[in-house]
Amino acid sequence: MHPFQVMAEPVRRRVVEILSSGEHSAGEIHEAVGQEFGITASAVSKHLAILRENQWVIVRAEWANRLYRLDPDGLWSLWYEVDWLKYLWARRTGVMAGITPELKHAFPFVPRPYPRARTGTTRGLRGEGRRENWEARHERSIEIEEKLRRGRANRWNRGGEPEQG
Repeated sequence: MHPFQVMAEPVRRRVVEILSSGEHSAGEIHEAVGQEFGITASAVSKHLAILRENQWVIVRAEWANRLYRLDPDGLWSLWYEVDWLKYLWARRTGVMAGITPELKHAFPFVPRPYPRARTGTTRGLRGEGRRENWEARHERSIEIEEKLRRGRANRWNRGGEPEQG
């Protein structure tokens, strides 16, 4: 399931918010989410199952309780998708080709297929781990932002007037 689909449901977003504070039992999650959204324990467990199937939470059994905690790989996949959208936006506005935003695409748009998650692995595109792939994209986006800042600084001289010629 795509990370945006996982986070599209308000109940699952709230569960992720709760789990971001630490490890909680299914009963604690139900108490918070059930009262807030008015849903039953079985509905909360279905949302937890969806999060577990998509590798957003890690479950640990302790006696009769199931303790849930957030898996960082789920957040990495969401950040990866947001970075991909930032990349497409930069391409759309012509930033990467160094042209003005009024022009059409710098390059033709080629949609990329979303890779299906494999169960029990953190491997993503091209055999790289999700974190490494995200870090490479994040470093690239920082390079693009720095290039933008330098371009804006070169466009104006110290007096605040546009450069001639």
